Formats: sequence, structure tokens, C-alpha cells
Amino acid sequence: MIASSYFYRNLLNLPLFILKKVLPARFVLVYDCLYGGVAYMKTICEVAKITGLSRRVIQEYENAGLAIKPKNKNKYGHLLYDTEELERLWQLRFYKELGYDKNKIRSVMEDSVYDRQKEMERVVESLIEKREKLDNLIAIAQVMQEMGICFNSLKSIVNEDDNLCFDDIFNILGTAFNISQPTANKDYIFEDKLTEEDIDTAVTLFEQVMKFCESGKDVCSEEVQNIIGLMHEIATKIFSGSILIFRWVTLCFVPNSEVAADIDTDYGEGKATYFYNALQYYCSINADNDVDKELINAIENIEKLGREKYRTDSEEVQLEVKKIHHFWNEINILSEKEKLDILRNTGELYGSKAYINAVDNGAKRGISWFISRAIQIYCERL
Repeated sequence: MIASSYFYRNLLNLPLFILKKVLPARFVLVYDCLYGGVAYMKTICEVAKITGLSRRVIQEYENAGLAIKPKNKNKYGHLLYDTEELERLWQLRFYKELGYDKNKIRSVMEDSVYDRQKEMERVVESLIEKREKLDNLIAIAQVMQEMGICFNSLKSIVNEDDNLCFDDIFNILGTAFNISQPTANKDYIFEDKLTEEDIDTAVTLFEQVMKFCESGKDVCSEEVQNIIGLMHEIATKIFSGSILIFRWVTLCFVPNSEVAADIDTDYGEGKATYFYNALQYYCSINADNDVDKELINAIENIEKLGREKYRTDSEEVQLEVKKIHHFWNEINILSEKEKLDILRNTGELYGSKAYINAVDNGAKRGISWFISRAIQIYCERL
């Protein structure tokens, strides 16, 4: 009986033995404090290590009446914290993480009529919003890093007319980049779509633009724009005839990007800016093209049908969605699955909070939702 009792007593101590071997010291201190280990009472330095609160902050909470001041001392006169006092500090640390000041903490912890459930619902909603903003910031920063460009270059894609505020631009870009997953390396498709003659021609045309720059030829001149037009024709074999897409591709040449730095190194200072300006002027004078019109008209027609109370699954609405699908189908570099994924992403983007706020001022069943739902139904039927 004595032997079995000894065995079980040691068996119960085994988890603590393992914990002390594999976990950092602070976790073992917590275990000891909360479950009556050997070191039951803790000094302020030990408590600070456990809770992650500095000694100064702990003392501030005690002076404000939020933390419980210890009543016990060791033989050296140092204050000792027991379980109740430590538990209180754990609570305070949590509310500190939420960004609460002392008055807010007092309301949450001491006000008997304070609705803690409602407060936590508000906290969760606020944290989700912060997480979405952080996700958007990470997504935008990653694109900037990969393309070697600045935020203003990305901004111009969605805010050409400067009619959107920063928050709308930021949220739309972040949501779009988060929704659109990066595709696999496309070098093998470039090889399939472009011949060696195409590549040689593109290099020759680019070098001609560099010569125009050296001779002082205006980027808006007919000669320069004809060359850019020929380069665009080659690019259509990889992408499509869309100027919207071509303009996005040209972002890799934006001044101060990695590609621009390489061009200036190889051909001379200012050459990259000249080439980029020539590309942007080409895009501006060719913005009114049939390929992009199909996309723009389809979206406008869906909006019109929505205002006329058509159903999202009606034949008229679905026909317009089919035109949007056709626009993405023209991108030669993408597989059939990727083209459909982009269409789904388009619908998800229109249904995002960023678009709903920008397009419909936050209305949950507005035009943005209508377009999103129409695309969703189209994809479900394929």
C-alpha cells in the first residue's frame, strides 16, 4: 500500500518534472505560483518576468488601486506575491494588451453594471479590423518589395482621377493582393508564347527607345510611340490586348524600381524614367480600346441591371458576367484554372468590405454586392 501510494505520488509529479525540463523558466514559475509548487510566493522581479509587466508598470497599477499590493515579505524585506495577487496582474496584462488605459481597465474590472460580454464583442470586432489592416499592409508591402516600386505607383492604378481617399485606396489594394494568390513561375509559358525572334525584336525595339532618349526625342513623339506600340504587340502574345493589364505590367519599370536601376546602370542615368514615361503616355492615349471597353461596359451594364431590379441570376446579368470572363480568358499566360480563379477573385473583391465602403458607402446590399453575387453565381454554374 505504501509502495503504491509512493508510486502514484511520483507519477503525479512527472508532468511537472517534464515541464521543468522542456519549458522556459517563466512557464515553470507560473506553474509553481498557480498550483502550489515549491516556490509559492514570488518577488516583484519574478512576477515581472512571469507576466511581462515591468516593475514600474506593476507599481503604477498598485498605486492606482488596480493591482493588489502584496502583504507578505521575505526575510530580506522584499514584497512577496501570492496566487491572488498574481492572478490580478494576469488580468491587467491582458487588458494592457488590448490597449486599455487605467480608467478603461477600472471600468471593466470594477464596475458592477459594466456589460463585459458586449465589451468583448466590441473588442473582437476591433481586433478583426486591425488584423485586416495589418494583412492589407503586409500584402501591399510584399508587392512593393517584389516589384521594387513605391506606394504611389500602386495608388495610380486604382486612383487615376484622385477621387478616392487614402483608406479606400489602401483597403482596395490590400484586399486585392490578399485575394489574388501569387501564381507559379511563368518562364516556361513565356518560352511557349514568345519565339526567339519575338525576344530579339523586343530587345532591338527597346534599344531604339534608348537611342531616342539620347537624341532628345520627346516621349510623346510619333516615332517613340510607334516603337512602344510594336512592343505592346509582342506583349499581347503573353498577356492580352488590354491596356489596363499592360499598364499594370509597366509598373516594373517605374523609376527607383529594381528593373529601372538595372536599366540606368546598363544604358545610363535617366534612361529608365524616359522609357517609363513613354510607356505611360502610350497607355494614356490608348486607354479607349475595344478590349478594355468590353470589361468596363460589362460592369456598367451589370450595375444598370441591378438598379433596374434584375435578379443576379437572370439571363441578362449572367450574359454580362460572361463578358467579364471573356476578358480574363484573353490573358494567354494564364491556365484555364487561373483564369477562372481571377474571375472568382474579381467577385470576391467586389464583395469585400473595402469595395462596399468605396462603391456603396458601406451599404450591404448595394451595387458592389450585386456584382459580386452575380459573378459568384456564374462561377457556380460552370
